[in-house]
Amino acid sequence: MRVLVEGSPVGGVSRAQAATLDRLAAAGVPVAIVSGPKVKFSYHHAKYAVVDDRSLVLTENWKPAGTGGRDSRGWGVRVASNRTADELAAVFAADSTGRGVVDWESFRDGREFVDDAPATATYPARFAPESVCATEVRVLTTPGNAGEAVIRRVDGAEERIAVVNPRIDPDSRFFAALVRAARRGVSVRILLSNAWYDEAENEAVVARVEELRKSGLPIEARIADPRGRFGKVHAKGAVVDGEFALVGSLNWNDHAATENREVVLELSGDGPAGYYRRAFDADWNAAGGGAGALGVADADRTTWLLVAGALASAALAGLILKKAVRFEG
Repeated sequence: MRVLVEGSPVGGVSRAQAATLDRLAAAGVPVAIVSGPKVKFSYHHAKYAVVDDRSLVLTENWKPAGTGGRDSRGWGVRVASNRTADELAAVFAADSTGRGVVDWESFRDGREFVDDAPATATYPARFAPESVCATEVRVLTTPGNAGEAVIRRVDGAEERIAVVNPRIDPDSRFFAALVRAARRGVSVRILLSNAWYDEAENEAVVARVEELRKSGLPIEARIADPRGRFGKVHAKGAVVDGEFALVGSLNWNDHAATENREVVLELSGDGPAGYYRRAFDADWNAAGGGAGALGVADADRTTWLLVAGALASAALAGLILKKAVRFEG
């Protein structure tokens, strides 16, 4: 077992995190910290794990608010495949050694940590795990191919795009690609975070999209309305044409796509795309308000299809890259 974490997360390293890393180090687990003047990235923002031949890629941080399900709406996928595991293990090996990486003991020496009360809300899951088939799973990273790959996928859309993200920079290449898609006649929906610290920026995005919509483009943006089903949107993903699902840590802005370490999986096939689309639709409908938003039983259940830290698994079958993906809520 080896662990790699960001040394300067937003808000600082908490006392609870320091205590957890102390326990790991005391048990003999090598803990590496991305920190110092020679770091390779602005932030090591990736959220993934490799266990033997299985990989886990999440939109969520490993804490009560995220993987603990105590606050955030998140997406994730677990893939059982030597190929995917090898690719992510190679990323880990490159990032956990060399310049800008120090061991935990050296990092914590003389350092003070911050108080950070953990999230304690409770949001029940309503769905049993699902298994579906994916025809291909691609590993995307930044710095690297993730930013361009996401934009190419948007540029290749023919019918519809659904994007969920805490925030989207309206001056970024990502937003420009969504507008290009709308100009081609593709239906574009953007669901943004309801967190108080995203309020002003996201309201500006919604207003900008509304102007585009008034000009006749099939594009719409909404700010999430949890209605007691979760605390805030933290998921970072998209569903394109009912054929592709993108899941990972990448916020849709140019800085994250070029300066951070991010990990995204692109899942091909109508199974994964359908799963995430149903979850997106439920949150989208709730954000639209009105009596019909949660009035249909299936829509209400679908709202709970994905909760913070929702997982999935996949298995490699024969010599053809065909993966069975298992989702858990």
